[in-house]
Amino acid sequence: NKNLLIIKDKLFKGLVLGCVFSILILITNNLFNYFQTRPLFIFDNEIFSYYYTYYYFTNLLDIHPTYLGAYVVFSITILINKLINLKTQSNKTIYLFELFLLSLGVLFLNSRIIIVIYIIIIICFLSWKLIQLFKNKNYKYGLIVIVLLVTFILSIFTTSLSKTFIYSRLTKELTWELSDQKQTKFNSKVESDSRISRWNSAIKVIKKRPRFGYGTYTEKNILTYQYKI
Repeated sequence: NKNLLIIKDKLFKGLVLGCVFSILILITNNLFNYFQTRPLFIFDNEIFSYYYTYYYFTNLLDIHPTYLGAYVVFSITILINKLINLKTQSNKTIYLFELFLLSLGVLFLNSRIIIVIYIIIIICFLSWKLIQLFKNKNYKYGLIVIVLLVTFILSIFTTSLSKTFIYSRLTKELTWELSDQKQTKFNSKVESDSRISRWNSAIKVIKKRPRFGYGTYTEKNILTYQYKI
C-alpha cells in the first residue's frame, strides 16, 4: 500500500507539472502573438477574444481544448488537496502559483464544460473552507471572505469578461447550441449545426436499431445520412 501511494503521488506530480508546463507554453505563445499587434504590456478585452482562446489557444500543441482542460481541472483538484493537507509553508507559494497559472489556463481554454467543472470545484473548496472558519468561530473573517469573493466574481462577469469571446460562448453560443439549428452561424465567423440538432439525429438512428446497432466504424456514415434526411 505504501509503494502504491508513492507511485500515485509521483504520477499526480507528473500530471500537475505536465499541465503547468503546457499551459505556460501556450500562454507564452499567446502573449507573443498578442503583442505582435499592439504595444508591449498593454492589455484589453481582445486577449480573451476568438483568436486567443479555445482552438487558437491549444493549436500549438495540437490538442482539443476540452481534452487538455480535463487534465487541467484534475490537476487543480490535486493542488487544492495539497493545499488543504499542507503541513508546512515551504511549498505553499509554489502550489498557489501553479493554481493561479492553471486557473488562467481554464479561461484561455474557454471550454464550457471545463469552466463549469472548475467553478464547481472552487465553490466546493470555498464552501468547505468557510465551514471550517465558522466551526472555529472566525465569523468576521468568514463574512469578509464571502463579501470579497462575491464582489470579485460579479465585477469580473459584469465588466471585464462580459465583452469577450468567453462570455459569448457561455451565453449566446450556449443558447444556440441548445436549439435546433442547421447550417446557421453561432458567431460572426463560423457556420455549423447545433448540438441539439446533431443529438436529435443520433437519437433517431438509435431508435431504429436499439439492440444490435449498425456495426463498428459505421457511425460517421450512418449519422451523416440521417442528418441529411
